[in-house]
Amino acid sequence: MRIKGTDAAKTSATGTADTVSIVSTGVQTLGSYRQETQGLTMNDIVVMSLTQPGAVLKATITPELAQAMLDTINGENRPLSHARVKQYADVLSRGQYVFNGESIQVGIKDDNKLVLLNGQHRLSACVAAGVSFDTVLVLGLPQSVFSTIDRGKTRSYADVLSVAGYKNTHNIQPAARILVAMEAGFSPTVRSTLNLVTAEDILQYVNKNHDLLQEAHSTASRINSVVGGINSAWVIAYCVMLQERQKAGHSGIEVAQFCHTVETGIGLSFGNPALALRQWFGRGGSKRKGQSGKNVLEAATIIATFNKWVNGEPLQIVRPWAYDSNDFPTVTTAPLSHIAAWHASR
Repeated sequence: MRIKGTDAAKTSATGTADTVSIVSTGVQTLGSYRQETQGLTMNDIVVMSLTQPGAVLKATITPELAQAMLDTINGENRPLSHARVKQYADVLSRGQYVFNGESIQVGIKDDNKLVLLNGQHRLSACVAAGVSFDTVLVLGLPQSVFSTIDRGKTRSYADVLSVAGYKNTHNIQPAARILVAMEAGFSPTVRSTLNLVTAEDILQYVNKNHDLLQEAHSTASRINSVVGGINSAWVIAYCVMLQERQKAGHSGIEVAQFCHTVETGIGLSFGNPALALRQWFGRGGSKRKGQSGKNVLEAATIIATFNKWVNGEPLQIVRPWAYDSNDFPTVTTAPLSHIAAWHASR
């Protein structure tokens, strides 16, 4: 790293891409550091932390530098979450990491030894993935600031979609997260795999399937207002049923017919799966305690009932799908004639 001294009066308040102002813990500008981002070393971090407390710079963190920081200054941090490290490493490996100004902060203890105040999960992910990333480094902070770090509200996945201009995000986001995992070949019942789904994954999925999700949400809202059930569960079921039926060469109109039948209840007789599903939701639907997994359970139950409806199989009482099973229901590929046969014989 090269250090270029400048007149404080000429120093930019923001700097350029490779020139960053160094500001003390007060307001006085001390100078400007021009960095070769690939050349930053652990020794540079030590020297700048001790000689320029409050220094701020943009730097490229290599796996080697990340390992050095973890080995030398990460002795007093919170316990490492391996799940979070795996999630961040996956983002780096897939090239989804975007520089957003979030910083890694290095403090100084009373004995002038350095301590990592935050960033251990990003550094560990960098090492695990073997991929460098750009970040802001804030160096030489008093160790006493540790208690004030990361106390703000975490931005939720729904917040990310809202910022991107989408509506109904609190219903679409949980459904999209499940659908992303399923599209990647993961079971929606395994919590650890859902943790691998990132906000960027969800945003990309919603961008790609926006019309389908809006159609599913509109259908889900209508059914929910009459029959009940978790809105996101109906969104999941609608999307899965329609996409799988269309993959099998069907028009998918039978999905809309089934949902309309459940919504209205018109012409339903005892033994019709659509009626049994209406009655199941009328009794409260899923009895699973808490919200975790309930949308998956209800979506699976909806799909299993749809399969019987398509196949013309009578159903008097809906039995909820067993959540602990890894075998999420597969949408039937039966032809439309089975639906016609159901209506003709019932």
